[in-house]
Amino acid sequence: MGSEGKLIISPLKDELIDDINQTNDSFKVFGRLVPSFQSGKWSFEEKLFDETKDIRFPDDKLDWSQ
Repeated sequence: MGSEGKLIISPLKDELIDDINQTNDSFKVFGRLVPSFQSGKWSFEEKLFDETKDIRFPDDKLDWSQ
């Protein structure tokens, strides 16, 4: 996000394409957020797991040459 809280979308530059297919690092999952929208207002509840686990998203090998 930009410094003013705005999302900035810009074209992908050729020199950054190698950064897209990097190996995904694992991360610890220790809970989840449960969102709720009631009476026009958003809130959330934290639900912590009894055990922490390491997960990792699958590696994407996308062809960005086009």
